[in-house]
Amino acid sequence: MMWNKKRYRMKVGKRVSERVSKEGINKICFFLVFSILCFFLLTGISLVLCLMKDFLVVKENRVYAGEVRYDPCIGIREVRGGIRGLRRLPDRELKKRLWCGMREAVRKYGRYGIDFRVLFALIKVESGGRFFVRGRAGDYGIFQINWRTLRELGLSRYYAYDPYYAAQIAAWRLAKCFVFYKHRMGEGRLVSFIYAIECYNKGERGSLKFYRKKKVSNYVLGVIEQLKRIRLFSS
Repeated sequence: MMWNKKRYRMKVGKRVSERVSKEGINKICFFLVFSILCFFLLTGISLVLCLMKDFLVVKENRVYAGEVRYDPCIGIREVRGGIRGLRRLPDRELKKRLWCGMREAVRKYGRYGIDFRVLFALIKVESGGRFFVRGRAGDYGIFQINWRTLRELGLSRYYAYDPYYAAQIAAWRLAKCFVFYKHRMGEGRLVSFIYAIECYNKGERGSLKFYRKKKVSNYVLGVIEQLKRIRLFSS
């Protein structure tokens, strides 16, 4: 009788161990199959995305229907070496930085009436298109950014000389002056725009003297003359 019990226990133990081992093997096989399927699924998705990358519309790089249009303004950063590094750049590179800065400025402050023509007119009157001009009153660069504006923004002279940043600072200054005359003084769009140009040159206090007398300076007349040449104002 004892021998039969032992034999029975041995048989039951074998069955249990076989069942446990089969369940473990089944789980391991299921896990392996599942991981392999996930691997192939993720690989397939990544391959599909790589293939579709050339045909998707990517806003930053301007990819339309597989045709890549090179945007030179992507990835513009500060020039190494500061102002000396800027002076070493060729005119072509400086003009590219100027155009990219003006495009960014129009994108940010275009709703205040600032566009490429206004910025070009300011360049003609302020510096005549020269990049490294320094004025007697502490004005720097192609837009003749004043040191007070730089101090207000917490920036160094480099940003006034770099045309990419100078265009955005000039547009910000014009937009600030435009808001001052349009909202605080309650003037119309055209009058606010004209005295915003005066404010860009002489500041808010200096421009208020001309505003109260309803006059404009030769500086504003020069900017308007440049705008007439590019047909922003009708003669």
